[in-house]
Amino acid sequence: MVGSWEEVPLYIGHVSALNVIQPDRPEPVANVGGMDLRANEVFLSTTATPHVTFSGFLSLSPGAQNVMVLDIYKPRDVRMDMWGVMLPVRWHFGREGSNAPRFFAEAGMGVDVLRTRATYDLTRTALTMEYQQQFIVISNSTSTYDDVSLMDGRLARDLVFTRAMFGGGASLGRLRVFLRVQRTVSAKLEQGNDTYRRARGNLFALPLLSSAWDDEDVAAMLVGDGVVPFGRTDIPRDSDTTDRPGSSDRAHGVDRFWDRTQAVLGVSIRLR
Repeated sequence: MVGSWEEVPLYIGHVSALNVIQPDRPEPVANVGGMDLRANEVFLSTTATPHVTFSGFLSLSPGAQNVMVLDIYKPRDVRMDMWGVMLPVRWHFGREGSNAPRFFAEAGMGVDVLRTRATYDLTRTALTMEYQQQFIVISNSTSTYDDVSLMDGRLARDLVFTRAMFGGGASLGRLRVFLRVQRTVSAKLEQGNDTYRRARGNLFALPLLSSAWDDEDVAAMLVGDGVVPFGRTDIPRDSDTTDRPGSSDRAHGVDRFWDRTQAVLGVSIRLR
């Protein structure tokens, strides 16, 4: 068991849609809790209804009926556990069967799966426009839903880490002492001037895994109704949207709560 929380003291937000034209910006932004956020950005918040302002021209293109959609999730009843598989290659030094310690070095690749069980309640604030005869009608609504799927089922429940491992140790008889350094292998994703690390699966699980509410820097940014962005969904994997606006090869990325390197010190006993 990695961790469990009946209540999580933070909300996780997602700018699900932002369809306005701002001539001075390559990507439109909305000010959410004092922070400028773009479409698809994910963030932490202390409230389900952060203060939101934005300006621009309405986009009359097809599919722009949702001027802005802000989804705020409240996780509860969270249970996390992890299992992994590592395939090592080990090199031994020294003579087998001697009374002296026998040293070894090892390297390998593997995966860790963070299994996340949680209930997510959703508060969705939507600003929509609708054509009625010769008029455009703008409406604002806030709806709440209990026990929903993340991003309408488009976000996986679990999170997968690919690890590279290097280490070494010594064995004496049946006793073995080892030190391993594991590093997460993940591709870089670039969006404009920002760089993210690709998250395979549920990127909403990362701030929970990191207990982000205990982080001093996060707490300072969350004063009042502040928000803390930590990632983005729907990022082209190989180039900017400005270079390949039609690219469908997309992924999710994070730039916070991403501890790529871990060290494991262990002792094992061989039974036979």
